[in-house]
Amino acid sequence: MDKILVIGTNASGNGGVDISHLATYVVQYPKLWSSDSGRNMRGDNKATLIGIFTKLQVELSPAYDADDISQILGVLNGPSTYVKYYDTETQSLRVEDFYFGDIETQLLDAQANKVTLKQFSIIGNKRREL
Repeated sequence: MDKILVIGTNASGNGGVDISHLATYVVQYPKLWSSDSGRNMRGDNKATLIGIFTKLQVELSPAYDADDISQILGVLNGPSTYVKYYDTETQSLRVEDFYFGDIETQLLDAQANKVTLKQFSIIGNKRREL
């Protein structure tokens, strides 16, 4: 299989930073509902689905050094970018526009400049098109 996760690609999925050492890779499909959603007086659920926005939860293995993490953070701290990722629903690689949610780093040893990038989330800017 090709690379599972590459961040900072162009719209065609080329270039970017390969995230190949993964401890955890979770693909979520959260649904966004409009404000008219809820139950009526009979108890029936009525809702308007705005869309499904792919979310990736990623935890890195400890294989990365400080320079690698700095390069990855350079992409993660940007406003948004294209990401090539393995989609479990379609069982294929997809390229979509994403922004990055929470990013968690941990300083292991300040004197030795040892840091780890624990986990981060990647959230789709646009609803899924299948």
